[in-house]
Amino acid sequence: SRYEVKPINPDKVPAIFQQRGLSDETVRTFAPFIRLIRDRKNENFDGYNIGFPYTNGENDQVRGYEMRGYGGYKSKAAGSDSSSSAWVADLSGGYPNVVKSVFFCESAFDAMAFYQLRMKKDSGLDYKARQELKSAVFISTGGNPSYGQIQGVVKAAPGATFHLGF
Repeated sequence: SRYEVKPINPDKVPAIFQQRGLSDETVRTFAPFIRLIRDRKNENFDGYNIGFPYTNGENDQVRGYEMRGYGGYKSKAAGSDSSSSAWVADLSGGYPNVVKSVFFCESAFDAMAFYQLRMKKDSGLDYKARQELKSAVFISTGGNPSYGQIQGVVKAAPGATFHLGF
């Protein structure tokens, strides 16, 4: 109840993404896994930050948020479970059998930037490899990865190749 949460509008991408070099197309790709979040108890800032919801891999129940905002603001929402939950952007549409790659990154912004760079035609990846990225899973540990964060994903996508993007 401390936080007001709403989805981002992919047709009106917040400027913070452009400031980080992320294209509207990349943000639209990841929009289902991004929220706007406002801390009702913060007396110094009444606006919305970007919230990347944490789940534990067992279900879609949100167990916290990685938060990013203007001026380099970064935090985790109070009470976030970052020992066994992480931000998971499953681009496969929930079909783990098509997931060939899982990318662990330090932050959700890093994961999105990696995706964007690798999707460019001049990235060195061929068409097939870029298509595989469109059904990959991207994970942010919000800093130091924990065993609990990795354990659930490995179980969920046992046939995938796992990559570290730190």
